[in-house]
Amino acid sequence: MSKHYKHYSMVIQWSIPDDAYLVTVPELPGLMTHGETYEEAIKNGQEVIELWIAAMEARGERIPEPGELIMDSESSFIENKFKEPLTDSRDNVNLGEQHNGYSMLVQWSETDNVYTVTVPELPGCKTHGETYEEAVLQGRDAIQSWIDANIVWGRPIPKPRVLGIDAA
Repeated sequence: MSKHYKHYSMVIQWSIPDDAYLVTVPELPGLMTHGETYEEAIKNGQEVIELWIAAMEARGERIPEPGELIMDSESSFIENKFKEPLTDSRDNVNLGEQHNGYSMLVQWSETDNVYTVTVPELPGCKTHGETYEEAVLQGRDAIQSWIDANIVWGRPIPKPRVLGIDAA
């Protein structure tokens, strides 16, 4: 197993047509997997990265280095035509913890030696973890806390969107 796989970025997004969270690895074009939960998606993401790297090493091909995800605010979003808009509980809509549809950008921070999670649809919603798995668990908690706090404060809850991401 290559040591490289531990630091690739993953983008996790809900897909209604697939009824699953889709995982892409921007540094490895075309690499995609899925999972029924954020946790399963990140686990499958790690596995597919490891398998992809092993195959490339066996063929003697160049393996791209992990990079930093680049987002240029609103222009990075593509409207998610498959996801119904979410509202808050005052409208009697269940936001749901497991399939809330929000994206997670999981990437390694060399400075902090942790995986950082950013939820781009929810301004300021960020967290981290020492492993991919811990980061995703913290991300789920951060999403729910952000939504709960903004409901209490009477602020609107942005709907999930699909991201257009480029690797540096």
